[in-house]
Amino acid sequence: MSETPSLPPAANTLPLTADILETVTQSIGAGLTVISRDFTILWANKVMEEIYGDTVGKTCYQTYQQQKGVCPWCGVREVFDQGLERVVREVVSHNKNGDPIDLEIIATPIRDPRGTVIAALELVLPITERKQKEKALDELLAFSQSLVRTVDLNSLYRKVTSLSSELLKLDFSTLMLVNEDQSGLVIRDTLGFPEQTIGHYALLKGQGLSTHVVLEKKTAVVVDFQTETRFEIPSLVVERNIRSALCVPMMLGEEVFGVLIGHTLQPRIFKEEAISIYQSFANQAAMAIKSAMHMHSLQASEKKVRALFDNTNDAILIYGLDCRLLEVNHATCERLGYSREELLALPITQLVAPPYAPRIKERVEQLTTSGTAIFESAHRKKDGSIIPIEQSCSLIDYDTQTAILCVSRDISERKRLDSERLRTQKLESLGVLAGGIAHDFNNLLTGILGNLSLAKANLPETGEVTERLAETEKAALRARNLTQQLLTFAKGGAPVKTETSLDRLIQEAADFAVRGTKAVCEYDFAEDLWLAEVDTGQLGQVVHNLVINAVHAMPAGGAIRLAARNMTATKGELPLAHGKYVLITVRDHGFGITPELLARIFDPYFTTKQTGSGLGLAVVHSIILSHAGYITVESEPGKGTLFSIYLPSAGKSPLAKQPAEAKFPLRPGQGKILIMDDEELIRNVSIAMLKQLGYEAHAAEDGEEAITRYLQAKKEGCPFDLVIMDLTVPGGMGGQEAVAHLRQLDPKIKAVVSSGYANDPIMANFREYGFCGVAPKPFGLQELSKLLQIILDS
Repeated sequence: MSETPSLPPAANTLPLTADILETVTQSIGAGLTVISRDFTILWANKVMEEIYGDTVGKTCYQTYQQQKGVCPWCGVREVFDQGLERVVREVVSHNKNGDPIDLEIIATPIRDPRGTVIAALELVLPITERKQKEKALDELLAFSQSLVRTVDLNSLYRKVTSLSSELLKLDFSTLMLVNEDQSGLVIRDTLGFPEQTIGHYALLKGQGLSTHVVLEKKTAVVVDFQTETRFEIPSLVVERNIRSALCVPMMLGEEVFGVLIGHTLQPRIFKEEAISIYQSFANQAAMAIKSAMHMHSLQASEKKVRALFDNTNDAILIYGLDCRLLEVNHATCERLGYSREELLALPITQLVAPPYAPRIKERVEQLTTSGTAIFESAHRKKDGSIIPIEQSCSLIDYDTQTAILCVSRDISERKRLDSERLRTQKLESLGVLAGGIAHDFNNLLTGILGNLSLAKANLPETGEVTERLAETEKAALRARNLTQQLLTFAKGGAPVKTETSLDRLIQEAADFAVRGTKAVCEYDFAEDLWLAEVDTGQLGQVVHNLVINAVHAMPAGGAIRLAARNMTATKGELPLAHGKYVLITVRDHGFGITPELLARIFDPYFTTKQTGSGLGLAVVHSIILSHAGYITVESEPGKGTLFSIYLPSAGKSPLAKQPAEAKFPLRPGQGKILIMDDEELIRNVSIAMLKQLGYEAHAAEDGEEAITRYLQAKKEGCPFDLVIMDLTVPGGMGGQEAVAHLRQLDPKIKAVVSSGYANDPIMANFREYGFCGVAPKPFGLQELSKLLQIILDS
């Protein structure tokens, strides 16, 4: 180092002497130096000596920076070179012990009387403490920003403890939060203490520094736990020989959210600046944790809502007020056959099917007024098919805009049930009408068939008149079959069932139906086919009607396949009770039926034939229901139709073939018979037929007259051998009430019930009502003769 040059002569004329400078500068707490133009320190006060030692005669760059030349940022050089009046620099230097110190150096010129700069005066201000504060604040800001960016709670807890430990150089750092019932503190994260304490270790009120801080709502410091008496010291602290601690409350407004506590193994006095920074950090952490908790709660709620949104069976759609789809759930995509992306790009007019599409704007306006609404609508699937729906709609806030939430429920099944219910009501209403018509028609036919049979009985077996009467009788019998269909359709009561082997019944009915047509029947019956309790006449009519339909579906001819097998229905298989059934199928390979018509084929009077009555399949449906069975139909245009009938069975196998029905030829009879009927035509023809058969016949108009005549004849010693009673007498006593009275007077009475309502339950269960036989109208001479032989000979 070069020798310190002597002060130029002009220096002797400095306005202040060194002694005066020394006296003035000792009390200001800052270093002062005078530096010559060759950067040599000419004078330094005692503060400079305390920092750097003996500096006079040394260069400033060697003293401050241990440099061999002038520092590039030197403020003194700028004073010398540029004549600046004041230059301020912040530098990092090293004191006489080699420790780094932060300095603010202010250089100003010293001029001679002529104004020439002859030296520079440097004011040296130590700013290490200020720099440390600024650094701490910068770190606090960085830490706070780091906390805000962390939303996972466990990660955030760990970041709080690690950053606070780094902030104050702590040996232990612990985050504790107030529990839900405000009764204590629970460790949420810790550095230094065992990991197993996290989430489990709790301090109750009165235990430890932490709960003390919560109760006081202010910072507390423990300089030495060995002398602490304000609270009970936790075992965790004692076992680890911890000496000092700083604990600050984590405040949210006026409430304590938790505490941040740091421990040191050596006694430590925490400065106010450190405490202030620690408190600020704790408050920032509280806000970050609360925000993360809120976000976590929102995310959990969103997950739950999303799970409900995606897993519900109902389709959920969210529309903007401009009717553009904003969101759909999985059920919507699955139901309609579109992907989510396809649906969100689909115009609503393509999604909503007619006749509802033109009403969209009107419904949106209604919804914006009322806030909620329920609409019936229909969606068009990707394959073009239509799904009827019921939409429950409400206004919601969605992504900063008002939107429409629509929960759409598929009501196809409800529509089907409504249609079925309506069809059933139509059947019931028409059934009542049909039953009334059939009753009156049967009364007329009784007169017609009775008189025809009487006329034939009194004519030769051959001859033109006999032939004409036979043709007339055939026409009347066809009319009787029509009324039987009407009565079956009316289904007012139970069929007359007997345990029957079905294979012969099916084959006889089918063979009769295809007679004279181009169709043939093929049969496939199980060898052990169970018996079933059926009304043979009604079931034969079912088979006949289905085969006739198949014949009409194949005008060029073809094979009609009829099959029957045993089956056991399990719970939930079709709308059938669990149990044994006989399944009868009738399959053709005809025109088939379109889906639109398939839904209506069992409706009464619905037909696609120019000459059809529309009752055939309605009657079939009615008969099967009255047998507690079930019927289904499958069809595809151009491929044919399959009818499946399920009839309940006890599971019995036929032991032997049913015997052929016995023949009952006309033969003379004897006995006294009373006929009661409100129709004069029937009374007259019945008396004529009875007399033709050799019986003594008498008539009564209603039940009361019948009772009177019966009692009178018994009193006179000439009782009636048999009474035939009409079941229904408008405005008078019918057969049911009359026979009840007569049975009280004569328990051995023989009475037959007769009615044009052949479907009345009394006709099916006549013995339960005191009758010994039944004469369904219309009947002729042959049927009447057979009935009387059976009853009177028994």
